[in-house]
Amino acid sequence: SIVRSTFYKYQKEHPLGQCRSLGEGSYGRRVILTGFGLFSNNSYNISGTVVRSMASPSFWPIPSAVAISGLVESTNNGAQVFNRSLEIDGSYYDICFMVLDVIWDLAGALVLYEANNFKPELVMMMGRGELNTATFESGALNYADNLSGYSSNGAKHPDNVPHKPWIIEEYPLGYELNMVWDNARLAQSNQSLIEALGYRVSAPIHGRRQNDYICNNLSFVVLHGIKHPVTQLAGKSLPIVTSGLAKTQVGFFHLPAVDVLHHNLNDYSQGVFGWANVVASTIKQ
Repeated sequence: SIVRSTFYKYQKEHPLGQCRSLGEGSYGRRVILTGFGLFSNNSYNISGTVVRSMASPSFWPIPSAVAISGLVESTNNGAQVFNRSLEIDGSYYDICFMVLDVIWDLAGALVLYEANNFKPELVMMMGRGELNTATFESGALNYADNLSGYSSNGAKHPDNVPHKPWIIEEYPLGYELNMVWDNARLAQSNQSLIEALGYRVSAPIHGRRQNDYICNNLSFVVLHGIKHPVTQLAGKSLPIVTSGLAKTQVGFFHLPAVDVLHHNLNDYSQGVFGWANVVASTIKQ
């Protein structure tokens, strides 16, 4: 399958993973921050744009930033990976930025693989959600909608469609895994930043049934993988081995489904910068 073959290619080319600290020794908290690329023939995905923007010193010019490295082409490996050391309000973070292709199970496999090597304290995942609301998710459900994944150029991938209504068969259909963060507290602390951008903020009590696409797939896979030594993906043909992640915090943040015309004070760059501030605020908490 595309999931298995692409993952093994990635693993062969990067046997130690690509997430790494760029400072001398450990700067501080290690973070994996993910967003998604194109899907459904859209020309823009706000989550991937925010990740790429935060990874770029030209957009996020923090003097103490050490470096940026673009390491992978998503057309070949399912993800683009960037590493950067950042200072946020006086604290240092080694952040591995991942822009994932919208492909069932592959996104989760790559994040778990990188997490197993990098051992982050936080995995913060992001995607494109509802039109007018930013959502700090509280859980992921064992549901998989019968919709296709997408290649890196946003075209439908006919060979990447769930054949079963669940994500991981060992759980009952609809079983919920809880995010490892306080979504209500994060929503409250970021409310003023998000409302200043012109959007509502939400912190649902449970995982949302309507969230049954690849954002939920990624969340459920990663939440399972931090607690279990093996995660069986791609119809149990792809086992992902993980260890030492039991204390890793994991959360998913849905940005509003804004398009390329997204504005804040009539300035597109300010709008994306505003969302980057929300992400930075969340990371430091």
